[in-house]
Amino acid sequence: MDRKIYLLNLKVNGIKSISQEIQLNFYNKLITSFDPSLYRIKAIYGENGSGKTAIVTSLNIVKKIILGSNYLLQMETQSLLKELINKKTNERLNEIGGNIDY
Repeated sequence: MDRKIYLLNLKVNGIKSISQEIQLNFYNKLITSFDPSLYRIKAIYGENGSGKTAIVTSLNIVKKIILGSNYLLQMETQSLLKELINKKTNERLNEIGGNIDY
């Protein structure tokens, strides 16, 4: 049986157009019993340059880290992460992290 993994929240900083840390919560913290069928992302919207693509990119990185144990060691990954540095602040990708539920 396959295990399903649900990302409960995500913190992102220093990637693409995101120059300050943002945190996304994918569930209501007042809920005592997490039901993933009630909390599915329908859309991400915002102004041009507001970080929509950066959020999707960071979600993809988290997914690859969880599913592929050698993802961060691959040369292609290292090149990608260098390209994702926030050009305005010249900061590196400081943090992508979150909590997951199995």
